[in-house]
Amino acid sequence: MNLLLCVIAAFFSLFPLPSYASSSTQQSFQLGFEYDSNTFKSLSNTQSDFLTRALFQAEGKIHTPSKAQFSWQYQGGAKKYFLHSEQDLFIQYISGDLKIPMSSLGVFYIHSQMKYQNEKDKKDSSLLDVNEDYYLLGTEVGTQFILPLDTILGLEQGLTYFDFNDANDFSYVHANSQLQLYRNIGSKLRFGSSYRFSRQDFGLSNRIDRAHVFSFFGQWRGIPYFSLQYSYTDSQSSIKNFSFQSHRFSLLHSWVFGGKSMENPKYGLHMIGNLQLKKYPTIVFVDDEGQRLLLTDSEDENFNSFVCKFSIHPKKNLSIETKTSIVLDNFSSQNQSFRRITNYVGLRVDI
Repeated sequence: MNLLLCVIAAFFSLFPLPSYASSSTQQSFQLGFEYDSNTFKSLSNTQSDFLTRALFQAEGKIHTPSKAQFSWQYQGGAKKYFLHSEQDLFIQYISGDLKIPMSSLGVFYIHSQMKYQNEKDKKDSSLLDVNEDYYLLGTEVGTQFILPLDTILGLEQGLTYFDFNDANDFSYVHANSQLQLYRNIGSKLRFGSSYRFSRQDFGLSNRIDRAHVFSFFGQWRGIPYFSLQYSYTDSQSSIKNFSFQSHRFSLLHSWVFGGKSMENPKYGLHMIGNLQLKKYPTIVFVDDEGQRLLLTDSEDENFNSFVCKFSIHPKKNLSIETKTSIVLDNFSSQNQSFRRITNYVGLRVDI
């Protein structure tokens, strides 16, 4: 615990703040039940289970007289399975953002995050479970410049360290550089493109991946909200079995409606879909590598996924939420397939 407190203190020391003019905070608590069709995230011999989920969230903002803004977020969550208690886990996440305006030129920002997951140290009778303890530290530093014709140029550098406690071969350091250019048309329409180069060095396996990602996107920033993005990825690995090319289509739709005003809607509908066409020898060509990617919550990055969330707000501080998530691997060149479906229902209370 002392080590964790020291890490948190060091994390926030990255953001020195002057005396502030105003601040705000808000908290919420969620509790619900979920059905998981693939509890162990396995490629075969899938087993289902029910579980209870709990999540506490807190976030805040501080505005300084110089118009700089610091925001922070904390999440602490837990999962408790009915049958497969070896999957019980606890997750903590903390992040901080600092934005500093650069006169009329644009804005400078720093984003840092830390995530820690601790799973129960217990094995199932079928030996399908792999302990999923890990922690992640990441920082992004960037600038956004305001150009003529309501155009924004963004530059960003990022560094992430991921440590998977069960096997050092699955730990990595990920560095990336990104260039983004987008233009606003009116107050609600935005189009843009980006290029990102990344290098990922894996622990003890002498494996290095280099990836080039080209993206094009369009957004309608009204109500309802729509976003459509296409990305092409060319990833070359020092171990050829892990090289791949990918075409990814992402659609996001968000709509709040009903109620007397948009600030207090009665209903909310949110959908996210990802379709990927991949050509690779691939992430599941070697079983352990497939396990690593499944175990670290990367299903949405490596497979096709669809998430639909619907919420009802009978009172201002209370909402009833349902969510369905579907993850499939049915448009790749790999013979093996992956499928996972989760259905959730629960309550959220704003404290």
